[in-house]
Amino acid sequence: MKKAIGIGAGILAAGIAGISVYQYGSFSLRKRGKYVNPLLPKGIPSSKTDRDKMLEELASKNPEKITVTSEDGLKLTGYLFRTKPQNDLVIISFHGYHSSGLAGMGWFAPVYGECGADYLIVNERAHEDSKGNLITFGVKEKNDGIRWVREIILRYGTGVKIFLHGVSMGAATIMMMASDRRLPMNVIGFAEDCGYDDMGDEYRYLMRKYPKILREFGFVMMNLSGLIFTGCSLYDASPVKTITKSVIPGLFIHGTEDKMVPYEMGQNLYQAYNGPKEFFTVKGAGHARCRNEDPEGYRTVFTGFVKKCLETAGKNDPDKTRSAIIPGE
Repeated sequence: MKKAIGIGAGILAAGIAGISVYQYGSFSLRKRGKYVNPLLPKGIPSSKTDRDKMLEELASKNPEKITVTSEDGLKLTGYLFRTKPQNDLVIISFHGYHSSGLAGMGWFAPVYGECGADYLIVNERAHEDSKGNLITFGVKEKNDGIRWVREIILRYGTGVKIFLHGVSMGAATIMMMASDRRLPMNVIGFAEDCGYDDMGDEYRYLMRKYPKILREFGFVMMNLSGLIFTGCSLYDASPVKTITKSVIPGLFIHGTEDKMVPYEMGQNLYQAYNGPKEFFTVKGAGHARCRNEDPEGYRTVFTGFVKKCLETAGKNDPDKTRSAIIPGE
């Protein structure tokens, strides 16, 4: 009897572990499908959607496609848009989970332009034509982001000012970047839009219909799978724990009807942050829909915050250990 129970328990545990590995793959694997460069005129239908029109307008700006190599050897791509011949302000834009650079963040181009900034829209690892097959929810993406900051400094010089903007997973990424000591002092602020506070809590929220014991065990097994396949722990994907180390100005944006990353997570992040900060609530906005729900409010708050960051650059950061350039490769 005991042997039978033991065998049954083993089979159950193996089954749950298998499901967890499958679940990790479902969460983390690159979204499959043929990549089509949205800047190419071909493929844009004669009856254009708003998205098509936006991409076509971006293409007309003739951006420069640039690349960096990640710490683990992946070639990452991005598009650099120049708004004036000489500029000392660049906004780096990070998209969300299973989104893409241009299609996900191109909507913000007019706002970036109104800030008087050049802007770099990146494709994060395992998205679009950036290399890699696994997403790490900000753990390795943070390091990739610092590589992009370094690339901008190399191109624009050590006097350039950089502002970070991210949506959803991109928001989690820039918050984790903001707390990294390798981040140069050229970065004068960030705006996070609907980022999660902790990947574990986000997982539990998404799996909330299942019993607690299954949620907890599932995350433990999912994390183990992450360690095996990517070499990093999902427990490290926790912006709410890391942002306490950052002091650069931060703008926190969240919609009250967000069913993917609940509004309370945005509040948790804001409350945990110790640097200069503002919170912009968009009533009725769902996940990553704040700009859509209140475009004028978004524009006003975003451009106003960037202006404040420019005015106070170098005055709000008591951490003088951050250098003007990133040492080493």
